[in-house]
Amino acid sequence: MERLSCLSHLRELQLTHNHIQRIEGLENLSGLQHLNLSHNRIEHVPLWLGRKLHSLHTLHLQHNLITSLYEVSRLRSLSSLSELSVAGNPASSLPHSRLFLLYHLRSLDRLDDLSVTPEERGHAHQRFDA
Repeated sequence: MERLSCLSHLRELQLTHNHIQRIEGLENLSGLQHLNLSHNRIEHVPLWLGRKLHSLHTLHLQHNLITSLYEVSRLRSLSSLSELSVAGNPASSLPHSRLFLLYHLRSLDRLDDLSVTPEERGHAHQRFDA
């Protein structure tokens, strides 16, 4: 993926079913709005993803190998992220995973192809506020 770094005006990138293990080489894609990395072998969400891809609206990470919800919560600084898919990862089957992600990723309107309701947001805050 290292050859993609010069495509700073790229808006959409589909990298499904490519046996990708690490998210790398995308740091300079500052204009990227839609990224699909579903059906790969990704285990970790790098810290830079939440810091560098400020234009990202949609991120598909479903059917990878992400085991920790904290990996996904690293995206909290992406204020433009409105749609996220993480279904099919081991972490998505953890208890209260949806509420955890809604609590940490407050800009989301859709999570795993389901609209986020005000009631869910309220439940997330009740569950995870200290």
